[in-house]
Amino acid sequence: LGSTLVAIAGLDERLAEIKSSISVLPSAPDLEQLVEEHGSAKRAVADTEAKSTAADEAEITARQLFEQIEQQMGGQKWFTDVDRVMQEGNRVISDMAALEKRMVEDQQIVETMVPQVEALQRKYIEAEAQLISARQALHQAHIDDSAGVIRSTLSKDQPCPVCEQIVKSLPASQASPNVKSSESAVVHAEKAAASSRSELEEAGKRKGIAENRVQVTKGDLDEIKVRVADISVALAGLVGTADPTVELKRRQDLLDGAKTAHNESAKLRQAASAAAATSRKTLQVVEASVAKVTSVLDRACGLLRVTRSTDDLGGTCKLVLDAAASIEVDLSRQVVALKEQRQKALDIIEGFRSKFAAVSGTADEVLAEAVVAHSTAVRAVHDLEQVISKAKEAEALSLVLRKEKANYERLKMDFSDAKFLTYLLEKQRKILSQLASDKFFELTGCYTFDSDGEFQIIDVRTGDTRAPDTLSGGETFLASLALALALAEAVALGGARLDCFFLDEGFGSLDRESLDLAMQGIENLAQPGRLIGVISHIPGIQQALDDLIVLDKSQDGTTVVIQHEGPIGYEPMLI
Repeated sequence: LGSTLVAIAGLDERLAEIKSSISVLPSAPDLEQLVEEHGSAKRAVADTEAKSTAADEAEITARQLFEQIEQQMGGQKWFTDVDRVMQEGNRVISDMAALEKRMVEDQQIVETMVPQVEALQRKYIEAEAQLISARQALHQAHIDDSAGVIRSTLSKDQPCPVCEQIVKSLPASQASPNVKSSESAVVHAEKAAASSRSELEEAGKRKGIAENRVQVTKGDLDEIKVRVADISVALAGLVGTADPTVELKRRQDLLDGAKTAHNESAKLRQAASAAAATSRKTLQVVEASVAKVTSVLDRACGLLRVTRSTDDLGGTCKLVLDAAASIEVDLSRQVVALKEQRQKALDIIEGFRSKFAAVSGTADEVLAEAVVAHSTAVRAVHDLEQVISKAKEAEALSLVLRKEKANYERLKMDFSDAKFLTYLLEKQRKILSQLASDKFFELTGCYTFDSDGEFQIIDVRTGDTRAPDTLSGGETFLASLALALALAEAVALGGARLDCFFLDEGFGSLDRESLDLAMQGIENLAQPGRLIGVISHIPGIQQALDDLIVLDKSQDGTTVVIQHEGPIGYEPMLI
């Protein structure tokens, strides 16, 4: 009787626990919403992957079209050759215009010099004639002077000292000639003639130089005309009969249009790929939630001996709830049966008491009644044993249901806004912490991050843990750089990519060794297709980079690009 009472109390307690466990099971509407989210995520993945595939095909088509047009246009070499030939033609035309201008100027000089030379020639002839006349006059003056001297020595009937003939009569006396005046006239005429000759020679020399330059210019023009003809032939071979400038612009416009279309298709492909990756991640999150709920329901089905015939989570949850309700009814019936058995036992005991209290029959009759009572008691004990066995099974089921209740409560907490975000980020923070820890140790040789995702600093030399705000400026920069490297690696592990990084200052607090390690880490970031922007005033940083944009302040306070290096061309501009 005491065991029966204990069993009844245990069943009552377990029945209350089962009811409590059933009450925390997810409702059918909640599961239906999760299923709807799962289906939407699947459809989104299919849609974005289809769009990504279409974008890939469109990008390939655009690239092939661009390559086809580029090949039809002659490739980049055609544009280079046309540009080179046209630039050479422009230079030749400019040179020819300059030569023609110089030849016109020299011809004008020659034409101007011709009358000048002719006038100087006439002047020189006149000067020479005057010189000859002056010299003749001087000669005659000398003759007349000599004749006067001889005449003064003649005597009548005496021999002539010149011809030794007898002078029969003395010649008449004449005026004495002015030899000095004649000599002065000759000197003056000689100077005039020399001056005219010098002027004539100088003018002739200038005229000859101008004529020679005209001839040289003509020769140069002939050579340039040959070069022009060669350039025309080269252009005709490149563009045919079309205007080179028009044809160059036409082909460049076609090529630019194809290139723009290819670039746009590439951007669309990247956007579609990113959208597909995002939808896949969303599906993974939803599938993880579905998997947890499915696992809980599967365990509940196993415990309640419910067979799942469908993947419908809502239907499965209903089966579990129905089974739990059935078990609750069964446990209630067992409690009622135990109470009935208890009452029967009490009745039997009371009967024995009344029998032994007033024995009126023979011993055989009493024994027979006792045997019947014993048989009845044995059957009652057997029934009680079965009830107790079922009570033990109910107790085991109650224990399992309590565990399931704890799982559902954990799911309920995890699916709340803040808890769910924390749940999603917890694993990623740990992964990021582990990756950044390796990078931080490579950069410093003495520091790592903790492994629980809190990003506390561990000094491997002492084993001490310290807060990030206790690091120096240089150590803080190296820690940030380690996190940036780890972030890029973590994103790559997830199938995505970070295409752009900007690192602003922080290098000035690093020593030479730390600076080299930092630059090596930045080089690890600079993968193909990724832009790494470093903003710094440290000369060592500038020397380590290939492409530079050097900025300075102008007088009006604006920022101006004063220097650029590297393969990317920059024009000075105000910012």
